[in-house]
Amino acid sequence: GVPQKVTEMPSWVVIAGIESDEVFAAGRRQIVLTLSLGMAGIVVLCISAGLIWLRQEKRHYKSLYQTESALHESEGRFRVLVDIMPDPAWIIRNEYFIEANQAALDAIGFHSKPELLYVHPIELSPEYQPNGEASTMAAARLFEALQYQNVIRFEWVHKRQDDGSEFPVEVTLANISWKGQPAAYCIWRDISEHQQMLKALQQSESRFRTLFETSKDCIMILSHQGIFECKAQAITTFGVAKKAEFINHHPVFFSPPYQADGRDSVTAANDYMSQAFRDGHCHFEWLHQKLDGQIFVADV
Repeated sequence: GVPQKVTEMPSWVVIAGIESDEVFAAGRRQIVLTLSLGMAGIVVLCISAGLIWLRQEKRHYKSLYQTESALHESEGRFRVLVDIMPDPAWIIRNEYFIEANQAALDAIGFHSKPELLYVHPIELSPEYQPNGEASTMAAARLFEALQYQNVIRFEWVHKRQDDGSEFPVEVTLANISWKGQPAAYCIWRDISEHQQMLKALQQSESRFRTLFETSKDCIMILSHQGIFECKAQAITTFGVAKKAEFINHHPVFFSPPYQADGRDSVTAANDYMSQAFRDGHCHFEWLHQKLDGQIFVADV
């Protein structure tokens, strides 16, 4: 057959038009969703942080309240203890009295507590202490020492405010916390009677020493352990060369084995010494023996 010419089919181009809003709508929704989730996360985080903060604040204030309650309770017990103490007791802050019990007011000659408040201790003291140190200098030195030690104890002379009389006291200062601030707790103990007894004892010892040194009798001072002091006459009487060879021996060392009544010297000596320590004195006759063996009778 005869070839046929094929007619070419025309090409078709399809152009579709899409609105720009439709193109970006999905992106915007994604962005909005992301931002919304982010904001929600931030809000949740802030709320969580706020709750944690509130919980911590609650714990803090609860702890603070408990601490303050315990402090007030402790200070209350301490105040009761101070008030009922028979010895003068004081609270000192910045070197001035801020609290005291009735015993303190009576000791220093004040009639009411306001008279004492914010008074410095040197205002209740003579110009000089017994050692010759000025009270102002001594007080400054002691308050400085208290900064480095929790407790200090010392003797002090105070002066009453009503009649001006002076009296010695033993003072104890201790660092404490009072109403939430550093302070010092001060206790006095009147040692007037103690010092008078000590002075009387010293005078008595002085008189005894004078009697001991001037007496012509053979005098020994001894305890249950033996002789620890003697006069020169004792050394001569027992024929000992020097004092060191005489002391630290028991009296039976310079005695025969038996006394005149038949008792052994050890038993008899211990009985007499026990009686002397119990009753304060004892008088008896005793057989002594010198180092050379010579026995003699002594009125003891």
